[in-house]
Amino acid sequence: MTYTLQLLHASDLEGSVDAIGKAPNFAALVDKLEDAAGIDGSVTLSAGDNYISGPFFSAAGDPSLRAPLNAAYNALFGLSGDTAYSDLREAPGRVDISIMNIVGFDASALGNHEFDLGTGVVREILAPDFRAAGLADDRWVGSQFPYLSANLDFSADPNLASLFTADILPNTAFASGPDQSLAGTTGPKIAPATIIEAGGQKIGVVGATTPLLESISSPGDTTVKDPGAGSNDMAALASILQPTIDALKAQGINKIILTTHLQQLSLEKALVPLLSGVDISIAGGSDSILANADDPLNPGDTAVDTYPVVTKNKDGDPAVIVSTDGEYSYVGRLVVHFNDNGILVDAAGVPIDAVADLDAALNGPVATSDANVAALWGSLEAGLAEDTKGGQVKALVDSLDGIVTAQDSATFGLSEVFLEGRRTAVRTEETNFGNLSADANLWVAKETDPGVVVSIKNGGGIRNPIGTIVEEPAGSGTYVTAPTQANPAAGKEAGEISQLDIADSLRFNNALTLVTVTAEQLLQVLEHGVAAAAPGATPGQFPQVGGVSFSFDPDLPAGERVQTAAIIDEDGNRIEWLAQDGAVVGDPNRAIRVVTLNFLADGGDSYPFNQFIEANPAFANRVDLSPTDPAAPLTGAATFAKDGTEQDALAEYLASEFPADDDAATAAFAVADTDTAHDTRIQNLAVREDTVGTTEGAMGFTTKEASLVDGLEGYTAKPLLTVGETITNTTGAFTGIGGDYTPVGLLDGIGAFKLDDDTVRLIVNHEASPNQGATYTVNNGLANAEPLTLQGARVSYFDISTKDMSIEDAGQAYNRIFDLEGRLVRDVAQIDTNPNDAEAKGFDRFCSASFYDANEFGTDLGFADPLYVAPSEGNNGVAWILDVETGDFYAAPSLGRGRWENVTTLNTGDPDKVALLLGDDSYPADPLYLYVGTKNGYGDGSFLDRNGLKDGQLFAWAPDANLDGVANNDITPADFTRPGQEVSGTFVPVDAYDITKAGDEGYDDLGWALQSTLYKQVESLNGFFFSRIEDLSTNPNDGTEATFAATGTDFNGITKDGVPQVAQFATEAVDTTGSVYTAEFNLDDLDAPEATLKIIYRGDADAANHANAVLRSPDNLDWTKNGFIYVNEDQAQVNFGDSGDPHEASIVRLDLAKEQGDDGFGVRVAEINRSVLVPAGTADSSPDDVGRWETSGILDISELFGKAAGTLLAFDVQAHSLGGGVIADKALIEGGQLLFLTAPDELALIA
Repeated sequence: MTYTLQLLHASDLEGSVDAIGKAPNFAALVDKLEDAAGIDGSVTLSAGDNYISGPFFSAAGDPSLRAPLNAAYNALFGLSGDTAYSDLREAPGRVDISIMNIVGFDASALGNHEFDLGTGVVREILAPDFRAAGLADDRWVGSQFPYLSANLDFSADPNLASLFTADILPNTAFASGPDQSLAGTTGPKIAPATIIEAGGQKIGVVGATTPLLESISSPGDTTVKDPGAGSNDMAALASILQPTIDALKAQGINKIILTTHLQQLSLEKALVPLLSGVDISIAGGSDSILANADDPLNPGDTAVDTYPVVTKNKDGDPAVIVSTDGEYSYVGRLVVHFNDNGILVDAAGVPIDAVADLDAALNGPVATSDANVAALWGSLEAGLAEDTKGGQVKALVDSLDGIVTAQDSATFGLSEVFLEGRRTAVRTEETNFGNLSADANLWVAKETDPGVVVSIKNGGGIRNPIGTIVEEPAGSGTYVTAPTQANPAAGKEAGEISQLDIADSLRFNNALTLVTVTAEQLLQVLEHGVAAAAPGATPGQFPQVGGVSFSFDPDLPAGERVQTAAIIDEDGNRIEWLAQDGAVVGDPNRAIRVVTLNFLADGGDSYPFNQFIEANPAFANRVDLSPTDPAAPLTGAATFAKDGTEQDALAEYLASEFPADDDAATAAFAVADTDTAHDTRIQNLAVREDTVGTTEGAMGFTTKEASLVDGLEGYTAKPLLTVGETITNTTGAFTGIGGDYTPVGLLDGIGAFKLDDDTVRLIVNHEASPNQGATYTVNNGLANAEPLTLQGARVSYFDISTKDMSIEDAGQAYNRIFDLEGRLVRDVAQIDTNPNDAEAKGFDRFCSASFYDANEFGTDLGFADPLYVAPSEGNNGVAWILDVETGDFYAAPSLGRGRWENVTTLNTGDPDKVALLLGDDSYPADPLYLYVGTKNGYGDGSFLDRNGLKDGQLFAWAPDANLDGVANNDITPADFTRPGQEVSGTFVPVDAYDITKAGDEGYDDLGWALQSTLYKQVESLNGFFFSRIEDLSTNPNDGTEATFAATGTDFNGITKDGVPQVAQFATEAVDTTGSVYTAEFNLDDLDAPEATLKIIYRGDADAANHANAVLRSPDNLDWTKNGFIYVNEDQAQVNFGDSGDPHEASIVRLDLAKEQGDDGFGVRVAEINRSVLVPAGTADSSPDDVGRWETSGILDISELFGKAAGTLLAFDVQAHSLGGGVIADKALIEGGQLLFLTAPDELALIA
């Protein structure tokens, strides 16, 4: 005699917005099918993931749901009057579970999404909340069916341990309705298995949950049992499940159903043959549709296998596997016959071995369409009548309609295309929705950190597409994808993307996290993303990416699949190679900033980010973008989700780039999804050729080489350009002639300004001697001048994208040059300012530099025009002034002659005056000069004149004690040596020009005093001489304060009044390691400016062994708004190699809130790494000479890139002994790099 069992099944119900329409139909179908003729018994089971965070889940917490919930349960249990429920409470997830209670599910497996919000939420949904006697005070009834999992351990979980029973009980023992409330009893809610009585037969049901639970969800103290925890080892899982199955068999039960949530149909296919006694397996988590040719499916759906899949269990007896798509899309219907021995047989009583042995008319997925409901009930209205399950569910979900409509009325974006977010797509290939969401995350991340270049998220985090499926043309039976439909009730037009669409598709709303990884680690991340890709598999870890493109071969072993990868710009152009032929290109340890989801950063989906972070947290520099404070304000165009989350990112990105408005000029998103063969970001080599990286943008250049500098103390150094590289397709912004640009080495001083909203222009000096380096030309294309060929020092510009911090353009920063007399330079001799050098072929040593914006100190205060100062450090050098708008380059002899290192401006408070402090880096010592100029004082209207650089007075600083006429209290360099010591002084006038002495000794042919003449004057005026002044910088918070560095000297040969000083003086004055000063100016009387100088750092006082000082040979420096001075080192008087623990030239941060000797006053934040020799083919000719290379050009550029002050700096490296290879071939002088230095996040709080 046979027994006919009907199994109605579902999985991944995960109530979405579509559940409002689908769930009532689902209930109506189950309601009618349960009573089908010819059935001995019917059971209804789920394979888990019955709810998921999202708009449907959350809407159940709205207070308006209280009355509908009470009405639903009173209808379900037939209650009314005083014995009815009246105070059941609303809470997230309760509508999902209420639908299942109304439908009458007999049991369900525990999926992974039940745990997403923690086990506390699981308890709130499953467990009843009974209060006082009677039903009136009951707050919640809980689930009326058992949740099953035989491979989870709940014993240590405080939320779930009391809900679990290890006993195998009838499913009715798990009810918690009015009978249990009135009796004051509550039963368990979770078990490994249950027994369902149907048609006089006992059906055993065993549950199992994915062993990967702990890596893909948040199960708290609930753990996966071993063996096999954390892996898809089906043999291990079978060993755990078999004892539970055997316990059912021991009770005489010979009809056993396994309901599992393993996420991959292939796993259930592998598991069933390993189990004894299993007859039916419900596969959950993969949304795999099993169907036969005669099964009508929803538009756009296709089957992956037959319904059911017929296999054999471990006993060799027939077994079947069933699966359907989720979200109430189908009611799975299996009708099978058992013989007395519990064997699946056909109508003739013969064990089945093929699908054909089953009745095709009865078996298969039943789509939850209106037509199918009407076919079973006679009409749709009958199936949804008030007294039916369909009607009860409809009444409940209709109560959500107003809440959902409100969310659909808030629109943010517009799309002309269907956004592909279906499970079978986002978990197996690149999709247009995956790209859009990843790009949105990258866009938001760059607002916080412009250095972020790559976005990675898991496809499993996308839960639904945004769009619809339509029949086109109507009545044709052909269905196509389309953008979103209009919702007149919400005022939403077709194609618009609403809050509801975003929340429904990105239901987890993970927060965004920034992490720095190495190139090698990024390759590992991509490998992990495609490691589980396989035919028929839909792994949640499959990536969706932005800022990177890669190819993979799914036929290769996991971990070896990625073949080619490249960092790309927003147009898909290659910026840099990441991998070729499966191996990292360039430095595997170079830093790459990534935005990902906090779920993945924490190790979710087994991504290795958490391992990288734990191994080196300072390097990883994890930054979570979403505020942890629940009261944090919601900002921007979208305020329905927390800032820094993926829902908010997509909404803000759409509102900015593809807004939902009526302006025809604003673009709609229009990138249609492509099939796998035409995907470009993620290229599957099983179906297409590898074209990753074949499109290289004309701009967007970033070096592929490793950094010559290591960041320390949480700082990161990222190279932008390596000497030897060529930037292609440049525009020639100043020369008018574009093409390739290959900068020479000796990069030094840097200036920077905002060229436009998307671009920052860096202007960079090259400290070459007059006869060094490749030749270049000026006066290109000028009708009145032949091109002039030069060598030597020069100035370059680099236009940097604020979006990705890559070089968009580069070239020579000037075209026309004007000499000391203001004449256009037509011969190289005109720019040779040193009368003793007749062979110069170009400029002489442009060292430190400064850019000054117009009116930098306020209206009419400072220069009239934006300009760049490039002082020449050659003998008898002058300051050269660049008009950054025209590219005209002017000699400014009014500032005097010297070995000029740099200048810095001061706020005179007078709109007609400018003041510049000048550093003269001469051996053995030099004065501190000040220039005060009058704007338009000369009266010729020239560029120099209107900026006060043609008519002015030069001064030199002298201690006031030296000016009082009392010789025995004069202050010499031997008297001003102590950290913290202050000396006040006055700037005394120096005659820099005397036309009557033109051509005389000590003067040039124009009457400008030469360097030695100025020195003699300073000596005679009792001026003070410093130990070789290097760079200077003005306090950005106070234009009457400045800092400057003296690199150190032995004072050998110093004179006073032309008389050499005694050895004792030199010994006492010697400054081996260098000093840093601050100066406070009183510019009330510009005829006699005053300044008080203070030593804030004296290297010789820092350590007994001078080479061990924290700062040695200070050179370039910059004062940042957040109270630090950053200083470059350039080995001078001290030998860096004399230390027992030698450090290469570094960048040192001085904290002005502290004093020398305090912990943290001086901190080494970056250091040259001499082991890096780039480009390939170059060599270090002095590898053992510690300190041979120098850091230089330090400049705070933070605010230009939208970052907190003092957190992003530009600098460069002069690798003096690095040559050969391309450097020699192209006459680039020496190696080096232009770099960015990023401060740790905590310093942003100081800004």
